[in-house]
Amino acid sequence: MDMRLLRRLDSFVAVAEYRSFSEASKNLFVSQPFLSRQVQDLESALGLTLFQRKGGRLALTEAGLSLLDHATKIKEQAEEMERQMRILAAGKSGLLKLGAANANWNHILPGLMASFKKSYQNISLSLVTVNEPQVPQRLLDNMIHLGFVSRIPAQKGLETTLITRDEIIIVAPPSHPLADGRKHAPSELSSVPLVLYRGQTQGELTTAGYLRMLGVTPRVSVEVENAEAIKLAVIAGLGIAVSTKYIAMRDLASGALVEVLLSGPRHSSPLYMVRNPAYITPSQKAFIEHIAALGGAKIAGA
Repeated sequence: MDMRLLRRLDSFVAVAEYRSFSEASKNLFVSQPFLSRQVQDLESALGLTLFQRKGGRLALTEAGLSLLDHATKIKEQAEEMERQMRILAAGKSGLLKLGAANANWNHILPGLMASFKKSYQNISLSLVTVNEPQVPQRLLDNMIHLGFVSRIPAQKGLETTLITRDEIIIVAPPSHPLADGRKHAPSELSSVPLVLYRGQTQGELTTAGYLRMLGVTPRVSVEVENAEAIKLAVIAGLGIAVSTKYIAMRDLASGALVEVLLSGPRHSSPLYMVRNPAYITPSQKAFIEHIAALGGAKIAGA
């Protein structure tokens, strides 16, 4: 919209409300000649007379009455538009699309989203599961705004930030002999049934790498396809399994699962946030700042 027209309409509405150029000029903090010129320019542009003098006071013509109705609505819409733009600019409104590329992030992000919404109720959040190799292109195509992964993408032009590390653990049902609160040698894992991932998933790679590092040759009890199925199989007594603290957090807290303590150093896997620095919105910036404010060690409890 022509900003000059908006200013003229503002002048017209003020004069119409006060029925006086002098009173309207005081209200708008402009000179009376300037206000008169604004209204005259509006009348010239429309080819209509908007005011007439009656007993020393201004009265609206028929055209003036009709224009006042429209101008008031336009002014209200313009003010609402400005308000919404300010909200968007402050990162307090809009749509933010998040892409989780592994089970760890699927367990972490809902809590982060819930705490974020307490401060930014007008930002709509969308969480989708994305295959990790697809994250870079989805970011570049603006199909997601922020990607959450376990590996740094090789594709150039993206910015990757380490957010936290997820500790790798062994979980068992409470009744399992190894769930006794004592530290066990990793070699003991070779003699008990294990629930393993099936397929070339990140979970399978993490499990295989961890067991290899411990020097454990797995005795496979059952193979399943995802982290939730692994936890359910362990709870059902089908074996113990490699998991992470974030994935098993709620089941550990409820007592449905118990961590098997091992002698030796603890191990963890990194978790990253990826974004396209060429496209950053106030909503993205607000979410990034929210994560930073929580700190990596706190995000699981968000």
